[in-house]
Amino acid sequence: MTDTRQFSEKWVKGVFGKALAPHLDEGLKAKLKAIGIDVAPPYAPSYARQAWLDGLALVANERFADEPDAGARLRRLGGQLVKVLADSGKINGAALTMAKLFGAKRVLKELVSQAAAGTNYLQFNLQFPSSREASLRFNDAAVADFLGGALQAVLSAVGAKNPQVVAQVVGDDRAVLTLTWA
Repeated sequence: MTDTRQFSEKWVKGVFGKALAPHLDEGLKAKLKAIGIDVAPPYAPSYARQAWLDGLALVANERFADEPDAGARLRRLGGQLVKVLADSGKINGAALTMAKLFGAKRVLKELVSQAAAGTNYLQFNLQFPSSREASLRFNDAAVADFLGGALQAVLSAVGAKNPQVVAQVVGDDRAVLTLTWA
């Protein structure tokens, strides 16, 4: 059976073509291209899920070779993505100030909505069991560590104190991220 799950041009361009581009040397760009992710425009309308996952793993392994755990490398890559976007001005100061005013809950709701729109298959269920806790269920455990690292960095960027994210695989390719903050 052919895997028809796809990530949109928006995800590939944003992550590989913009946020991580300053950290991709020519050798790494060539390796990405060989697995189906060409970081030079024009971008394809969509990219196979496996190419996306392989691209994340490739960059995480290259950037964080000192980290023995593959999941931790992906979490670090997710966190670095947010930091690079904020430091480079791609998330402008006004937007970050507004996000801090809106608070963690509203920012998480918006990000989850945008993330789902960037694929043809990801489905998210975001719940707030308490005022300082979120539970994010979704249908692709393979992206849990990357998303967890990115969301922890987002929580920190919007002023949440001591953000923590714990990923748990809960069955056939499903995962839950439990996000807490003080």
